[in-house]
Amino acid sequence: METNSVRQAIINKASDLFYKNGYNNTEISEIIASSGISETTLLKHFNTKEEICIAHLRHRNEEFSKQVMAYVEQAPEGKERIMAIFHYLELFYQMEDFNGCWSIKVFSEVPMSNTLIKNEVQAQKNGLINYIEMLLVENITVDNPEKDYKVLAQKVYLLLEGAVAQSNLHKKEWSITLAKEMCYTLFK
Repeated sequence: METNSVRQAIINKASDLFYKNGYNNTEISEIIASSGISETTLLKHFNTKEEICIAHLRHRNEEFSKQVMAYVEQAPEGKERIMAIFHYLELFYQMEDFNGCWSIKVFSEVPMSNTLIKNEVQAQKNGLINYIEMLLVENITVDNPEKDYKVLAQKVYLLLEGAVAQSNLHKKEWSITLAKEMCYTLFK
C-alpha cells in the first residue's frame, strides 16, 4: 500500500473506533489490529494517540462538511437553504452508526489541559458557526447586518448542537424536529 493510503486506512479505522467506543476506550493496539498493520507502521505515520485523534477529528469534519454543503446547495435559495441543515441532520440521525457528534464526544473525554484536541474541536465548531453565518448572509435579510447575522448564526448553531446531543441521548428524533421548528421562528 502507498504511504497515503496506509495513513488514511489508519485514520478510517481509528475514526470508526473512536466514534463507536470513545477516545479513552480505544487502545492503540485495537487501532493496529483493526488496521491490519504493525506498530512500526503505525509509528511511521503517527507518534501519539493524540495525533491519531486530531487526524480523526479532521477526517470526520471534512467528510461531514462536504456532505452538508452538497446537501444544502441543492435546497432552494432563501430560508429553505438554511433549514436544509436540519433536514440533513435528520438524515445524519438515521445513519446506522449514529452516535452523536464525534468532536463533542472526544472533547468531553480529554482533560482541559489537552489544548491541542480542545482547540481543534473549538476551531471546527467555529467553522460551523461561520458556515451558518455565510448561509444567512447569502439567503436572508436582517435589520443590523454587523450584529444580527453573527447572533442569528449562533442561535442556529445552538439549535443544531442541542438537537444532535439530545437525539443521541434519547435515541429519538424529536429534538431535531423541535429544533427545526424553533429555527423557523427565528426567520419570521
